[in-house]
Amino acid sequence: MSRSSIATPLEGSFVRRCYKEEGGRQGSRSAYQRDRDRILYSRAFRRLMHKTQVFIAPQGDHFRTRLTHTLEVAQIARSLARAIGVDEDLTEAIALAHDLGHPPFGHVGEEELDKLMREEGGNPNGFDHNIQTLRLVTKLEIIGQKFDGLNLTAATLEGLLKHHGVTERKKKNDKEKLISFFPAIESMLPSFDFDKPASLEAQCACVADEIAYSHHDLEDGLRAQLITLSEVCDEVEHIKKVHDSIDKDKLPNDETYEERLERRLISSLIGMTIEDTIRETKHLIQKEKISSITGVQNHDEDIVNLSTEQFEKNKKLKDFLNTSMYHHQKVIEEGEKGRHTVRWLFRSLPDNSNYWNNLFWKRYNLKKGSRALSDYIAGMTDNYAYKVRDAIGGILSAGIEETGGKHSSL
Repeated sequence: MSRSSIATPLEGSFVRRCYKEEGGRQGSRSAYQRDRDRILYSRAFRRLMHKTQVFIAPQGDHFRTRLTHTLEVAQIARSLARAIGVDEDLTEAIALAHDLGHPPFGHVGEEELDKLMREEGGNPNGFDHNIQTLRLVTKLEIIGQKFDGLNLTAATLEGLLKHHGVTERKKKNDKEKLISFFPAIESMLPSFDFDKPASLEAQCACVADEIAYSHHDLEDGLRAQLITLSEVCDEVEHIKKVHDSIDKDKLPNDETYEERLERRLISSLIGMTIEDTIRETKHLIQKEKISSITGVQNHDEDIVNLSTEQFEKNKKLKDFLNTSMYHHQKVIEEGEKGRHTVRWLFRSLPDNSNYWNNLFWKRYNLKKGSRALSDYIAGMTDNYAYKVRDAIGGILSAGIEETGGKHSSL
């Protein structure tokens, strides 16, 4: 589909950057393509390869990591953007960057780091992976220029600021957490309003994240045998309907049967959800007569959305995963090992300067605050966090078995 009038423009305030750059050339790439490439080639992006999605230090090579999840989100987001007619490159840039700020050990790592920052680090703002993403792209990452950060466009930064939908942002009170970024955003994007919807490109990335993590977590849960297909079908009605509609006689009756069936099921569910989102979004655009970026900005709610029926179906799936998989005993046990490691590092690193990255140690000494400490821990991969923890404790690799690591049960 060709680029629509509702796509974020490729000129004006939308493509402004904080800093003027010296040397280099844009060539044939658009401003948003340059953003995408800077994110793709950043160190933070590479580290996602060894960060937890659901399972901490899983056995086997086929479980998702934060990196593979991110790539899947980008693929789904581009599919949505293409169908709606908005900028695919901006959509991809936002999707690729949306999880850069995640610390090791997934959500349990974030919860523990947030708690430690508030209770022991003297920082009432705690830790939030969305804010950490913005810290990375505006302060901690570097390119071949004299300034800090990736110097992304205003449109990409706004998409990251508004990664959650309008309703979710209000519920999380993200505005208070992100207030320190407002001056820079407002100077580059005068029409920025935190309480208004994000660009359609950012909305595509947000919905793609929802679609990807729920369905792919289901697939990983089945692979890990934490849940069974019969349990899913018993609890989630629409999944049973899709499962029953698959012509199983056309699948080879051999040792690959179950995996083929599960992959067909997941693929069908994701495809149906994407098509539903496209239909619902096009219907709303037509119904509300949205024909420009101004119409998107002036709308009160998000435009890229699932239908009410599909939303309820996805909610039932997420409720099932929350009860049966995310709170499975094995997942909880592995999570506690991650919590222990984050806690150990937070309390031990200030007295062990030789285990710091030199740059972060200088920042820590300069500011004498906990933010440099959380920056350093948040940037660690799961395995590196284990390695530093064990090194500080004088434990070699065999000791990892006690608190996680390569001998982890998952």
